Amino acid sequence: MNTHSLRTHLKGVLHAVVVSALALGATGFSGGFSKGLAQFESALPEGFHDGEQGVVDSKGCTAFGWAADPDDRDSDLEVQILVDGKVLTTVKADLPRPGLDACPEGTCGFGVNLWGLITPGVEHQITAQAYDDETGAWVNLSSTPKFLTCWGYPEGFHDGAEGRVDQYSCNANGWTVDPDYPDRDLQVRVFSDGAEIASTFASLYRKDMDTLGICPGGTCSWYVDLWGVISSDEEHLITAQAYDVETDIWWDLEATPKSLTCQSPPPSTPRIWADPYGEYINGWDWPPGSHVELLVYREAEELYSAAQDADGSGAVGFDLHEGEIDLKAGDRVTLADGETTKELVVTDLAITQISSVTETVSGIHDPAYGFWIHVDNRQPDQVAFTETEWAATFAELNPGEWGEVSQPDIDGDETGFSFLVPNPHFSAFPEQEVVEGWEWPIGEAVHLAIDDPSTSDSPDFATVGVIEPAYWDGETPWLWIDFSASYDVKAGDVVSVAGSSGSAEHTVRALDVTEMDPAENVASGTSAPMAEIHLWPYYWDQPLVVNADGDGNWSGDLDGIGFDLKPGDTVRASIVDDRGNETAVDRTALRPISIDIRPLSELNLAACRYPSTLIPVALLSEEDFDAGSVDPDSIFFGRTGSEAGVVRAGWNDHPMQYRPDVNGDGFRDIVYYFRLGDTGFSCADIPEGKYSVRVDGWLTGWAGDYGVEGVDFLKLFWFFN
Repeated sequence: MNTHSLRTHLKGVLHAVVVSALALGATGFSGGFSKGLAQFESALPEGFHDGEQGVVDSKGCTAFGWAADPDDRDSDLEVQILVDGKVLTTVKADLPRPGLDACPEGTCGFGVNLWGLITPGVEHQITAQAYDDETGAWVNLSSTPKFLTCWGYPEGFHDGAEGRVDQYSCNANGWTVDPDYPDRDLQVRVFSDGAEIASTFASLYRKDMDTLGICPGGTCSWYVDLWGVISSDEEHLITAQAYDVETDIWWDLEATPKSLTCQSPPPSTPRIWADPYGEYINGWDWPPGSHVELLVYREAEELYSAAQDADGSGAVGFDLHEGEIDLKAGDRVTLADGETTKELVVTDLAITQISSVTETVSGIHDPAYGFWIHVDNRQPDQVAFTETEWAATFAELNPGEWGEVSQPDIDGDETGFSFLVPNPHFSAFPEQEVVEGWEWPIGEAVHLAIDDPSTSDSPDFATVGVIEPAYWDGETPWLWIDFSASYDVKAGDVVSVAGSSGSAEHTVRALDVTEMDPAENVASGTSAPMAEIHLWPYYWDQPLVVNADGDGNWSGDLDGIGFDLKPGDTVRASIVDDRGNETAVDRTALRPISIDIRPLSELNLAACRYPSTLIPVALLSEEDFDAGSVDPDSIFFGRTGSEAGVVRAGWNDHPMQYRPDVNGDGFRDIVYYFRLGDTGFSCADIPEGKYSVRVDGWLTGWAGDYGVEGVDFLKLFWFFN
């Protein structure tokens, strides 16, 4: 047999062996097969030049992509970047680039920052090539060359007020930074109605610029006081520009120009009370029976208008909830009766902490306005001020007491609101191993302790959490501590949360939700015998209260509160103590769907010794359900339906999928792939002395506004004993 025939024969043998092994699920064998073939024939490097092209800013001025050698996929190839046909630099393709079959180790990426290396403002041809060791040639990657023009213009915002403002908001301010030289203090000029009125440098410190890393040290903001510079009570168009040294051009900042009217102080006649938390506007001392009109503006936009006749005491009241208005600092409120017009700019007044431990109420205020506070008609013993903060100390503060704080302007109009001395409390979620807390102030550190009375340790678990603004509105104080990796909380455990403003303690109760039945509109479960269960559908206005029987079984018909349970709806079941703390379980109603593990096979086999094996799972469409509507980012498959995500591949990290009609019912299904090692299944599931085991594989996901779940069997087996 000649050499060529021998090579062909051996390749055929290798191919047959691999096909047989893959049929039994031994996908890990494919790497060895590729290396075997490499002994017989050489292949050129493969890869992509993924960088941008066209006109880009400094951040997009890059060349990146991936390159791999089919002859040896574990090797890190050399990649050279050419600019206009000349070599600029050479790098190794050794950066992480997961999800590519071309490089199993996931380190075949490369990236070169071209900013500062090529001439800005000029179009360049960028070429990416990989070096082939076997041929000694540089090979162009796919999608190369690209044509790139890089510019680094000043970036920034004109953040100043807009619309009608008082003296203290009559300014222009913002930030700007030069991407060419972030340390450079850029020159800023301000125009009013097209005429330059001021020039400054963006060199002031701003905390958010520092926190977000916008500019080194956070010193890239600017401020120009316009009061007395532009005429008051007249509308002006304010423009802010930053100077680019490289191009010698002044560039308009984002959000410029702004229309600004700096108004003189209004006369001190009837009064306005604006409550930005209760969303209410009150007026006092208007002529009885006069027709009073309300207007609310944000910047130059009219947000809301209404009118009322003043009552016998000269009072009017407007509920902004009717107009779905969220009153904010800087909003402008006017009340007018044809004779008198009163105007108020809502101030940045807030309470940041109420502590029954230290008997103090503290917060922020606008120092340009007055300040007043009381609790249950008791005046504070002392009020301390800094530039924007205040702290009022009382002889005593008790949970549940009401107070009031306000800031009057020069003619008696006030921004103000009522407040309640809080009752810090929390929810304990035994299923999620989470504690969620409420009514501690934002920024406060709290100590979580969990004690199992049956053990000698006290506590059995402890950690620290920080109260943060809630993600859904950015304002509500919220605590979320996930200790699922450290402790399994259970019925009987005593949970305590303590901070400087207050503390709470709760004994965890037995509670479970066993069924959510949209067809019957019923939620059911088990709990401690005779327990009172609160069932609250998310975002509903009231809970349903039911009682468990003597065996701890309970069931709630949600018709009782007018709620229609649908797939995707979540209901919280809880047992609440007298302080408002609760043991809680959240359960979402899912739509059952059909799935088929390893479609077109009735055996559903998976060799447990090969965790890299890809398991195909088909989601089956129905007449009223399109399997393709399930978001692949939401799909998980495994022991409980929360383990393995969809396998992704390619330079754009797309889900591995195809859309056949698996069961021949005339509806297109969709097949996704999952790695066995990510599913939670392993050889440990096979009983001792056995060679295989049948397990249930669950799939969950979301199709728009409802969840889905399906189950099929998977048979794990030992490939070798």
